[in-house]
Amino acid sequence: MFWHINLPLLRPAIAAALAVVVLHVLSDFGAVSMLQYQTFTLSIYLQMSGRFDYQAAAGLSLVLVLLSLTFLLLERFFRSRQRYYSTRQPRCQPRRRANALETGLIWGWLGLITLLAFGLPLAWMLSWSWVAWQEQLIDAEFWGYARNSLLVATLAASVALVAALPVALYHARKRNLLGGALLQLSSIGFVLPGPVIALGILSFFLAQLPLLYGGMAALVIALVIRFLPLAVQSQDAALAQLTPSLEQASRSLGAGPLETLWHITLPMVRGGMATAWVLVFIDALKELPATLILRPTGFDTLPVRIWIEASEEMLELAAPAALMLVIGTLPVLWILLRGERRGA
Repeated sequence: MFWHINLPLLRPAIAAALAVVVLHVLSDFGAVSMLQYQTFTLSIYLQMSGRFDYQAAAGLSLVLVLLSLTFLLLERFFRSRQRYYSTRQPRCQPRRRANALETGLIWGWLGLITLLAFGLPLAWMLSWSWVAWQEQLIDAEFWGYARNSLLVATLAASVALVAALPVALYHARKRNLLGGALLQLSSIGFVLPGPVIALGILSFFLAQLPLLYGGMAALVIALVIRFLPLAVQSQDAALAQLTPSLEQASRSLGAGPLETLWHITLPMVRGGMATAWVLVFIDALKELPATLILRPTGFDTLPVRIWIEASEEMLELAAPAALMLVIGTLPVLWILLRGERRGA
């Protein structure tokens, strides 16, 4: 049944998942730079920071964008071929319970993934952080890095939430070609890696807005472009579940468009807006390449310090910052999962 029925039906979803993973790997910078594995993102960063050769960086960025666009189109193509079924069936065959060996294999596989993805990294972070604490390496400067990370992530999440609302609202209410085009254009952040976005923002500010170069505005704009798709898609999904008749009833009772938006639409979709803010906040909190290139002078965040310390093989200094990132994301993840359980 698995080989002849389930697996053929899952092929489009598997192909779409493979394309998504390839997109993320193409845009990864932190792991490949720490391990000194030559990729497009690392080469772009070295051309910009080491040689200051923006033309060479632009050429590499163009190739990387073309590769990313190719896999994005493949992901959309295979996702459109996915099929869904209804669970409302007149009769369901009872499922066979797994025996002891099968149960052990299942839990062993899940436990191995959990151990490698979470258990061992967390254990090493705790161990090295304890060494750093004993050596009094966690000082006021370290907490300044944490404050900078929270500031940047909060600003990026708030601006992205406001910027994504008109796009999501128009697409949810106007299912036309323009609405679809705006939705696709807002998803460009999924295609452009962090160094490519930073290169574009840097070139634009140097040419058009030199007074703002080296400030917080460039960094926030880059993060908003990078993670705008998360805010748009979350709010679009929430608005799609809102019955248009509620807004029509408000307008028929004399309320204007802005009054209807403020008193009817936004309160009804506040859960989706909160989800969008949390998703952008988490990703902005751990963004490295754009922050590394566009951050103001002397403005280091936790991911930047992790990259600097790990590159110099001072892992006992990188561990506290990594642990702080994990701790910082736990409350917002709890809020997100709590909202999903309520929705279920």
